[in-house]
Amino acid sequence: MIVHKGTAIGLWVAAAGILIQAATGASGYPKFPPGIPILAVAGLAVLLTSGRRWASLPGLALALFIWIGVFATPGTAYRLGHPDDIGPFIGTVVQLLGMTAAVLNGVVATVNSYRHGMGAESK
Repeated sequence: MIVHKGTAIGLWVAAAGILIQAATGASGYPKFPPGIPILAVAGLAVLLTSGRRWASLPGLALALFIWIGVFATPGTAYRLGHPDDIGPFIGTVVQLLGMTAAVLNGVVATVNSYRHGMGAESK
């Protein structure tokens, strides 16, 4: 259950990082990026279904998808390479920390869930 919470918290922190980037005028972001509600709802879903074996899979998949996308876009490298533009820089760092936490916790939660079994599905 703790790693499920870690996955959810990582998704929420990543959403906060996106919010910081959008609020501070990072180029390429709409006024309200769709990643914010998507990550927030995914975090809530992971948390609310944490008693199920499969609960970590959607959060992990989403975190991996966005984590890869973050590194595939040139904007990330630009923002990380320009720390003097403090808002977008901090937002990018916060997003990366959140996504990394979500991925790591998601992997641990998934392995633990399927290795040890949990919830009604393991009976």
